[in-house]
Amino acid sequence: MDTITRRLPAVLTAVALAVLLAWPSITGFYSYNDGYYNGIVASACISAVLTISLNLAMGYGGCCR
Repeated sequence: MDTITRRLPAVLTAVALAVLLAWPSITGFYSYNDGYYNGIVASACISAVLTISLNLAMGYGGCCR
């Protein structure tokens, strides 16, 4: 059980990366309006990066305590 819990974040990261890399071909095949969906995913990725960076900055900076 301990081995599974240690490897789970790496597996989930690999799966998420594979889906994000394959996203343009998935939407290009299944949708006629793929530009819209690619924009939504790009906005979500940018928001995630900004949220993670803010979390790191506030955590290491010691703010809001």
